Amino acid sequence: MSEETCVFHPGQKAVADCAKCGKSFCSVCLITVEGQTLCRGCFEEPKTAPSSLEDLDRLLKKTARVDDDPLGLFGSGTEVGTPVPPSDPAPGPRPSPAPPEAAPPPRMEESDTIPTPGKESGGAPAPSPASFTVQASSEPVPLRAVPGFGYEQPRRDASPLVALGWRLEKTLGRASRALRLPIPVLAGLAALLVVLLLSAPFLLLARRPAVKTVEAVLPVHVVKVQVSQVGELDIATYLELESKLQAMGFFPLIQMTAPQAPSPNFIAAFVKESVGVYAHLMKLPGSMAPRVAFVTVFNNGIWCSTNGFAGKDTQAEFLMNTHHPQDPVDALYVKHMQKIAQIGKREGWVPARMSESRYIAAFTDHFRWYLTWKKIPGYRAAFGDWH
Repeated sequence: MSEETCVFHPGQKAVADCAKCGKSFCSVCLITVEGQTLCRGCFEEPKTAPSSLEDLDRLLKKTARVDDDPLGLFGSGTEVGTPVPPSDPAPGPRPSPAPPEAAPPPRMEESDTIPTPGKESGGAPAPSPASFTVQASSEPVPLRAVPGFGYEQPRRDASPLVALGWRLEKTLGRASRALRLPIPVLAGLAALLVVLLLSAPFLLLARRPAVKTVEAVLPVHVVKVQVSQVGELDIATYLELESKLQAMGFFPLIQMTAPQAPSPNFIAAFVKESVGVYAHLMKLPGSMAPRVAFVTVFNNGIWCSTNGFAGKDTQAEFLMNTHHPQDPVDALYVKHMQKIAQIGKREGWVPARMSESRYIAAFTDHFRWYLTWKKIPGYRAAFGDWH
C-alpha cells in the first residue's frame, strides 16, 4: 500500500486496503471479520451465492459444528452415536471494535445564535462545518409563529393596539383549541357578549316607567249619596238646574260627596259624551243654592273647568280654571266650549273618554294633586280654588 489517504476521509491517512474492493481506507472505515479486512461498504453488502459445489462444501465445512452434522457427512464431526463431550467453542477471530460514535451536535435553543462570518471575527473566513462552536448570545431572539397560530408576536416597540390585537388573537386561539370551536364562531360570540354588556344600561333605562311614581298615595274617598240625603239644599233650584242640563244634552252620571273636602258638600255629575264635557251641579259649604260648573279632562290629565261661582282663576301644571259667578247656565256653557276649542287648537290636546269609573279616577287624581301641590289637608281645600 502506498502513501494514500482514505477514500471517504481525504484528511485521514489510509492504514489498509479492503480485501474485496482493493481501495484504501482509514481505521474508522475498516473492519476485520474472519481474518479479512473489509471496508464497511463491502461488509454490509449481501453475500453472493456459491458458484460451485466445491465452494458450497468449503462454506459448509467452515461454518458447520458438531451438533449441526450428527451423521458426519462433512468429515469434520464425530461418528454417529459417539457422545459429544461438552467443550468450549474454539475461539475465532474477533471483529475489531467499532469506532465510537460521534456526539450529536448541541441543540439550538431560542436564545442561541450562530456567529455570522465576517462580523465578530473582524472579516476572518468562516470556520469549517466540522470546527465551528455554538456560542450563547445575550440578544433576545423573537419568537416565531405560535404553534397552531399564524400571527407572530409583535416587536417590543410595536404600538399598544398591535399588541392588544396579538393578545386577543392568541386568547381566541387557545379558547378555540380548548372548546373545539372555529375562531370565527368564538369571535361572533364574544362580539355578541360585548354588545349585550354595552346595551344593558340602556335596556334598564328603557324599562323604567315613563310616569313619575311616588312612595305613597294620599287617599281620597268618594261616597255615593242621593240628593234627598243632602241637608241644607235648595231643592227647587237644584231641580230647575237639573232640568236645564238635561235639555242641553247632559245625562246623569253619579251623585256623590267627598268627605275629605270642606263639608257639607254635594256633587251631581252629568256627562255629554258627544263633546267630552262633564257638568257639575254642586252644593258648596256655607251656601244652600246649588252652583253649576263645566269640566273637561284632557288625555294628559289636565283639569280644565269653567265655574259659575266665585273663585280665583288658576293656571297650573294640571289645572286651568276660570270663574264667572254672574253668568247663566247657557252662557257659561258657551264660554267653556270656546275655551276648550282654543286650547285644543293651540296645544293639540284631546278630551279623555267618558265613563263613571274614568270620571271618579279623574276627580280623585285632580283633588289629590291639588292637596299635594298646596301641601294642605283636604278640609282646607276650598272649591273655588281647586275645582
